[in-house]
Amino acid sequence: MSSSSRSFHFNTSLAAGGLLAGMLTLMILSGLHKPLAYDETNNLQYGYQFLTLGPSAPPEGQRMPILALNALGCIPFQCDFEVLRNSEWARFAVRWPAMLFALLTGFFIFRWSSQLFSPKAALLPLALFCLNPNFIAHGKELTSDLSTVFFVLTSVYYFWCFYKEPVLKNLFLCALMTGL
Repeated sequence: MSSSSRSFHFNTSLAAGGLLAGMLTLMILSGLHKPLAYDETNNLQYGYQFLTLGPSAPPEGQRMPILALNALGCIPFQCDFEVLRNSEWARFAVRWPAMLFALLTGFFIFRWSSQLFSPKAALLPLALFCLNPNFIAHGKELTSDLSTVFFVLTSVYYFWCFYKEPVLKNLFLCALMTGL
């Protein structure tokens, strides 16, 4: 690989990282001051019950165990909704898993597009994702929306990988992502 192609690949990766960092910044800045929505409180309550009582917790609304990741952020204050109402950082602590799934989704969009076309061409679908108001809005919400998008995208991606290269690793990753 010549030094100019390494530089090009580095610049493309840097641009992709900049797009993801910009999306993260938009999600954080637009979500810090925003109180929890009605469905977010139900989702957080279920996630906290799932962590503390196990899978037999009675659901109110969502029934997605992935919401337990959000509840990890409220363990220090036992998911006291008064704390969440008054603290931007407490709300950030319970919303970061959704933001992580949004960023991971963007990463896989860039990865798959790079393999289909080229790293330079992959910047377009990544930019469309990172600047899409729907993904920015839902990427900071305490819901299972972005985690579902992530698992569907990655399961289809690994199925595509298995189709192109039928090795056990790709089949296992496809099955794992589909199951999750």
